[in-house]
Amino acid sequence: MNPSKKNQGQDHLDAADPLFSTAISRIRQPIESLFAWIEQKTGIALASQVRSYAGLMVHVFGRLAATFFGATHELALNSHLMAVILRVS
Repeated sequence: MNPSKKNQGQDHLDAADPLFSTAISRIRQPIESLFAWIEQKTGIALASQVRSYAGLMVHVFGRLAATFFGATHELALNSHLMAVILRVS
């Protein structure tokens, strides 16, 4: 769904349209942020050299798996380091 916009020649929006636009934005923003994070971390859009559907699936899911494995591994490592630091303190 898209937020409401004024049509050409329309002076103002209806009273409910700003509320509708706000509701749509609150739903879309976290989803768009997630996909932007995935694109930033994986470089998943760099699939221009893939020639087959099977190759594309390997590219996409391979990059996703590597990214999420790395993210969880990094989180576990950081948690372990924090536990060590707290024990020393």
